[in-house]
Amino acid sequence: MHGGVFTAVPGHPETPCPFGSAKDDANDAALKAKADQFVHTAVDTITGSRAWTRHSAIVIVTDENDFTGNESTGGWESADGCCDSPYVAKGDPRVSADWPGGTFGGGLIPAIVVTGSGPRHVVSNTPYNHYSLLASIEDLFHLPYLGYAATPGLQRFGLDVYR
Repeated sequence: MHGGVFTAVPGHPETPCPFGSAKDDANDAALKAKADQFVHTAVDTITGSRAWTRHSAIVIVTDENDFTGNESTGGWESADGCCDSPYVAKGDPRVSADWPGGTFGGGLIPAIVVTGSGPRHVVSNTPYNHYSLLASIEDLFHLPYLGYAATPGLQRFGLDVYR
């Protein structure tokens, strides 16, 4: 749903994407509508395929909340992260130059888990973050942890999310 892609990609007439500069402005709403249609089509395609089994899962997340131009939060509506999101100081070279410093988590966002079996229509209040998702996937595939997924005490996705 990122806007501001100014290089057209051959065969993809949906680029360049307009950039939303305010929550729910016309460009932002158009990007959300395109994303919703993409997710709907992708989930239907995956769950309708022969590869989809009762052991399958699709995780749908966004990478941050709305861009609103709020100067105090680097342009985002809120920069508040959640649960074990790292503190990143202003000027840290790992993030954009306009980052004001603070908890680096991209704001609070939903995560939707579609499983072949397991809980249905469950809302979990467990505070997970992107690193929780990454660590959970790494655990399932017995992979080493990358970056903040190695944070001691990081909450992994539990049985409230999948079985």
